[in-house]
Amino acid sequence: MTNKIMLVHFGRSGSTVIAKMLAKHTKIAWFEEIVTLQEQKGAKTTEWQVGDYVSLIDNLPQPKRHVGYEVKPINFYKNPNVKIEDVIEHYHAVGDTTFIFLQRHNTLRRYISAVKASKLSLYHVKADDGPKPEKKAITLDLKDLHDYDSASKADTLVELLRKAKTEEQRLMNFFEEKGIDMLHLTYEEHIEQNPLDAYNIVCSYMMLGIEQQEITLRKTSAGIRNDIENFDEVKAALAGSEFEWMVEE
Repeated sequence: MTNKIMLVHFGRSGSTVIAKMLAKHTKIAWFEEIVTLQEQKGAKTTEWQVGDYVSLIDNLPQPKRHVGYEVKPINFYKNPNVKIEDVIEHYHAVGDTTFIFLQRHNTLRRYISAVKASKLSLYHVKADDGPKPEKKAITLDLKDLHDYDSASKADTLVELLRKAKTEEQRLMNFFEEKGIDMLHLTYEEHIEQNPLDAYNIVCSYMMLGIEQQEITLRKTSAGIRNDIENFDEVKAALAGSEFEWMVEE
C-alpha cells in the first residue's frame, strides 16, 4: 500500500525547499500544493465537498512507496462546505497518512514575505542563479492589513498578528485534541540555517533512508530592515506588544 505524506503549513515557511528535496528521494513522489494547482487551473474548489478533496488526493499517481503533497488553510477559507480539519480527520481515520505541520514562529516575517512576494512576483530564488538579486524593499501598508494565509484582517498590526497566531494555534490544537500524531517542524529551528536538517528529520521520522540532497533554493529575504522601507514605523507599531521581538534580526 502506498503511504501518504500530508504537509500542512500557512505558506512562506520554507515548505518549497523541503518539498524539492523530498521530491528527489527515491521512495517519495511529491505533488506540491495540489489544491492550489487545481485552483490555478480554474477548478471551483469553493464548491467542493470532502469527497472532492479525497478524490483529488487518492487519485494522485502512485509510482513510489510514498506520495507527498501540501495543503494550506487558505485552500479552504472560501469554501463554506469543508474545513482543512475535515480532510485531516478523514485521512487520520483511514490511517495511511503521515502528517507534518510546518510552522513559522515569526508571523510578522511570514506576513512580510507573503506581501513582498505578491508585490514583486518573486516567490522563490534558485540557489544556482548566480549573484544574489538586487535587494528590493516594499512599504508595508499599515492601513490595509490582510493576512490571506490565515484569513485575518485587522485595523492594527498587533491585532492582525494576534488573529493570525490564534488561527495557527487553533489548527495546532486540533491535532492535539483529536489525538492525531504529527511531526512538528519550525522554520526557525529546522530550515532557516540549514534546510537539510528538516529533510533529515522527515526521513528519520518516516524511517526512510537519508539520501544525499542539495539545497536548490535560497532565501528571498535580505533581512527585515532591507525587506521593508518603513521599518521604523513597523517597529513602533509593535513596541510594547508581545510581538515586539519579531522585528529583531
